[in-house]
Parts: sequence; C-alpha cells; structure tokens
Amino acid sequence: MLCFLLPVEGGKEVSSAPADQTPAQHNQVAAPNANLVPQAGKVDYSRYLSVEEMQGITGRPNLSLKSIDAKKSGEAADLTYSTADGKVIMTVQVLQGSDYEMFYNNLRTQDYKGFFEYAFWGPKQANPPQLLGFHKGDTCIIIETKMNGKTPYLDPEMMIKAAKLIASRL
Repeated sequence: MLCFLLPVEGGKEVSSAPADQTPAQHNQVAAPNANLVPQAGKVDYSRYLSVEEMQGITGRPNLSLKSIDAKKSGEAADLTYSTADGKVIMTVQVLQGSDYEMFYNNLRTQDYKGFFEYAFWGPKQANPPQLLGFHKGDTCIIIETKMNGKTPYLDPEMMIKAAKLIASRL
C-alpha cells in the first residue's frame, strides 16, 4: 500500500492513506526516504550485468540493454542485450530457484562443473551450446546467446564470464 503526505498550511501534513490505517502504520509508510524505495512491482535486473560489462565481455561497442520483469510483462527475457542495429545477441531470464530442475530436465546437454555447484549447458542438440543455466540460492538464471547465422554471438567463455558476474550479485 502506498501512502503520500501532502503539505498544507500551518506546517501540518495531511495523509492520503486510507481511513482504516492507524497513525503508526501511516508514519511507518511515510518514512523520510520513501521516495528512494522502488515502486511496487518494478524490478531492475540491470544491476546483475550492466551494458558496459557486456561490452567488455563481448568486445562489441554500442550495445544496448532492455531490462524488464518478464514475469509481469509476458516477454521472454528479463535482460536483452542488442547491437546498435537491433540484433539481439544475448538474453537473461531471472527465475525462481525452484524452476531450475524443470529447465535442467528439458534443456540440458551436459553439466557444467566449473564455477557453479548447479549448472548446465544446453539446449539439447545444440553444438556449440547456446544456453548456460545455473542455480544459486533461491534464483535460477538462464543465459542464452542468439545465433548470427550458424555462429553464436557469444562463445562459451563469454557466457561463463557473464554468468560469473551475475552470480556474484545474487
């Protein structure tokens, strides 16, 4: 529930909170830093892997990043990295940790035993791999490189670098 304080004459504040809210609840909601709190339902996944970091990993300048909450928007990915001419080179899905097993069973080509306790390459039948999925804490991450003809935009080492950066921020 959001609550706003409106200044009125005499230095007093009037609450726009519902009438059934107690003064204690009202004061708790109207904290001094309330304007710094993200709006309800908004999630910014760009903190996991910035566009500058992605440019460093790939060696490609002028990439762009679209960061949304795919679970609320209905889009396929939470992070989408694209070239200047609009070609998507990589996507990242941020999922609940409980989703890992389903993705593992449906997409796994082979396990990845590098940096992560639970990780896999995929999808099935892909050579070279186009997807790196991993589980850390209560989060499952699926990183997918897109194809440039028959060649993936990111090689496996680039995908691992991106995954390590994301994992360090979970």
